[in-house]
Amino acid sequence: RSYKDFAILFRTKHRIFQFERILNEFNIPFYSDSETVKATSTEAAVFIQLLRLIDNGRIDLTLLSSLSSIAGGFSDEELGNIRVAYQETSFHESFYAYAILQAKIRRFLEKIEGWRKLMKRTRLSDFIWTVLIESGLYAFYSSLLEGEARRENLNAIVRIAKEYEQ
Repeated sequence: RSYKDFAILFRTKHRIFQFERILNEFNIPFYSDSETVKATSTEAAVFIQLLRLIDNGRIDLTLLSSLSSIAGGFSDEELGNIRVAYQETSFHESFYAYAILQAKIRRFLEKIEGWRKLMKRTRLSDFIWTVLIESGLYAFYSSLLEGEARRENLNAIVRIAKEYEQ
């Protein structure tokens, strides 16, 4: 199979991601100068879940995703113990009530609360960059295999936030 040069031009950026996804699906090589993030990338998905948790700490899936990531630092065993201890309640209620890991839980909740306060008083791009660095996600994903590409996905989130601010 041979591919020749061609261009797809857009007036706005909102549909570019759909075309990139389709081209990827059919293994058609392409170059895009858009500031899109591979939404299926683990690093972007984990970070977005953390942002959702900062926005609303009462969604179990978001809380579990963040707790089990490098940002939360909770092991599967710890999360299982929390669930078993309070089986009749939602996970977030179990998490807040679990006494055995109180110090670790308190540190995590203080971190989330600090980011909530920061979100209200700083620009979006600065907030996102701060959370990426302080959560350890940026350093963690940078150190993995294909770290440069993973880091670029995270950097793209910051650039998109900067574009949104303008």
